[in-house]
Amino acid sequence: MSWCASREVSSAWEEDGHASVGNAEPPAHVLRLLELAPSVQEMVQEGKLDMGHARALLSLSRARQVETAELVAAKGLSVRETERLVQHAATVPRRKAATNLDSDGRRLQEELSDSLGATVKIKTRRGGRGSVVIDYGSLDELQGLIARLRKS
Repeated sequence: MSWCASREVSSAWEEDGHASVGNAEPPAHVLRLLELAPSVQEMVQEGKLDMGHARALLSLSRARQVETAELVAAKGLSVRETERLVQHAATVPRRKAATNLDSDGRRLQEELSDSLGATVKIKTRRGGRGSVVIDYGSLDELQGLIARLRKS
């Protein structure tokens, strides 16, 4: 966590009046929310998700955080329903990523996945050719991916 991000959380904590009742610094569970994917943090700030939803999402990878957060917001799930969804998502085995990627390929795959907020697979073939596969779970997610790609 950067100093600036920590300071922003502290400022928001103070603006909410918590500092005036003797709590000068936000508690650890509030600071942990900075570990969320940026788009999920925005959803919390915009009121699309509650803090309880956000805490439930922390155990997922950033790509799965975004996927699940969008689903939770779209369906208006409760915190308890979100916790069950996250528990199920954590127990569902993920398909193995292509094992023929070198460390640079795996790093690039993870960076793409984090920046797009979706699962990305890079598949290599002979002669330096290959493909990039971006998974999405609904047309809304696809539209969000297209919008993010157009911004780039």
